Amino acid sequence: MELLQRRIKGDWFELRELPVQYFAVRDHMQLADDEVVAIAASLRAGAHEQLAAYKRECLAPVFFAADEGKYQTLTPDQIVALASVTRDALFLVMLERVAVRAAKAGEPGRAQAPDVTEAVSDLDIGDIVRDVSERVAHAPALQQDSAVKAILVKAKEYQRERAKMAELTSAASPDQRQRLQASFAQTFEGIFATMRKHYGQIVGEAVRATQGESDLPVLQRADVSLLDPVVTRQAETISRIHSTVAFAAAERYKTLELLSGVEAERQRLDELLEEEVITAERAAQSRQGATDLLRAIEAEIVVGIEKHLAGPTEPEEMV
Repeated sequence: MELLQRRIKGDWFELRELPVQYFAVRDHMQLADDEVVAIAASLRAGAHEQLAAYKRECLAPVFFAADEGKYQTLTPDQIVALASVTRDALFLVMLERVAVRAAKAGEPGRAQAPDVTEAVSDLDIGDIVRDVSERVAHAPALQQDSAVKAILVKAKEYQRERAKMAELTSAASPDQRQRLQASFAQTFEGIFATMRKHYGQIVGEAVRATQGESDLPVLQRADVSLLDPVVTRQAETISRIHSTVAFAAAERYKTLELLSGVEAERQRLDELLEEEVITAERAAQSRQGATDLLRAIEAEIVVGIEKHLAGPTEPEEMV
């Protein structure tokens, strides 16, 4: 059993240290394209309500065989077939980990502010200053906003430069006055461009703030990061199951004793699958949201598989 424990620890160490990327997982687990296609097709065709239920269904034959092994000896071919089942289940949960990490990289509950650059490009600077001043009057905290500060600073700079131009041109000859006006016009245009850019940020952020979270895709509005540790613990548990079955298939002795260890992992995995559903409810803040979130992650797994079947040009995350 010492050899088995070494294998369990070694297998999980290698998986855990892999880059969290589709190709790293697939290449390490040595799945052929047709095997990966079969997993994606199974996910698409499944009648399961949630991803957690599908993982339970995947491993059901393994737990059934482990239970049956108490009463009758399994053939080597049966154990090899079970190792294939556990490998596919492990591949699936590792891809779920990739999808969760990819979604985790985004900020939950926050849409991107829309680009309103064109909409503000022709606005009069006086109108911009008046609108910003009104916004600050209604919400004094905006005085600390960096875009608001930049606009007000540039407005003062414009006033200084305009006074400077008036002073210099008042005593200048017509030719000098024309050159000075052209030079100041460039300065003013730079100031105006900066003010419009920051005003666009203010308007865009105001539009974003009016968007309801329910309008966002579930992977954006949910705190997907909560699922990461749960899915990682599932991966570790399924890795232990796979390592045990693969070891039994390779060694072909003491299979009854080895498979009893698989049976012992059933309760642990059931608890983790239930924890995944509960955590998804916390992340999405409702039961229906949890269902939508887990289905969205499942869809990301399928899309990731189909996207990468042609082979990598260079490794990338499954997004």
